[in-house]
Amino acid sequence: SNVKPLSPQQKLIHRINFKLKYQGYGFKQISDTLNKHNIRTTTGKKFYRSLVWNIYKKRLKRNEFMSQTIVKEYRDFDIIFVDRY
Repeated sequence: SNVKPLSPQQKLIHRINFKLKYQGYGFKQISDTLNKHNIRTTTGKKFYRSLVWNIYKKRLKRNEFMSQTIVKEYRDFDIIFVDRY
């Protein structure tokens, strides 16, 4: 597939993000915790609430995409051409 694999740093951030979210932390608390432990973004910056939320939502979307079934072939279908002016 064309999905780029996560770096070890990204995997760590995702693991912490999901673990703390599962434990009931809010996104502000998660960003504070990451910053308190001196964990930085992949670009070396501090975390903030909306960034943690974006990472979380993108990971959910990625997981959903990666877990969908792959259609190897299509059978028994018709193609209908429609004229449009």
